[in-house]
Amino acid sequence: IRDRDMVHTMRIWPHQNDTAGFFVALMEKTADDSPHSARTPCVDQATGPTSDWRGHRRRSDDPVLREVQRRFGLSADGFTRLFIWRKNRREIGIVTADHRPPVIAKPAMGMNFIRVGNRYPKLTTAASMYLGPQVTRNRIDLSPCQLHAYLARQDFTSTPEQRERVSGGYIMVGYQGFTLGLGCLHAAAGRVESLYPRHMAVDAGPLVI
Repeated sequence: IRDRDMVHTMRIWPHQNDTAGFFVALMEKTADDSPHSARTPCVDQATGPTSDWRGHRRRSDDPVLREVQRRFGLSADGFTRLFIWRKNRREIGIVTADHRPPVIAKPAMGMNFIRVGNRYPKLTTAASMYLGPQVTRNRIDLSPCQLHAYLARQDFTSTPEQRERVSGGYIMVGYQGFTLGLGCLHAAAGRVESLYPRHMAVDAGPLVI
């Protein structure tokens, strides 16, 4: 493979996704003259043909989505570009509305969006990063010391100024304007529990500023 053949591809590093390494390339179909051009349903190899999208779709007025919108001050318009569906009893997934296939390949399609098996719906870290720029409520920006603790999955104490802008429960956590994921504020103690993914946690040793 010549170097110029790879200029429009992207390598996704495995440690960012907890997977083996793989490439991404955008391909453009310029003709439809293949004898196999007719679209066929996606098939889940474990369970057989997958089901139609319509039976799994979550409406924008779904109680789980309304709770996420209320908690983080999100506009309902932020979900209009997404197709949202119930993947299983514990997870809600999303995919951009113009990228869905004729049927759902349940284990693989889109991004895990909300986990609903807990007492309160919990956004995934990927969903938190995606929605971060739209969040207007219950978000704090970390100091360097707090950032160090958060990325190492260690609890840290919030400042009075931070607590003025949030209420107890799940909060968005960011640094210098970039959303990192979720934390859980224990309001009585002012303690923030890091919910950074275990497989992404970084133990960087003593903080040096």
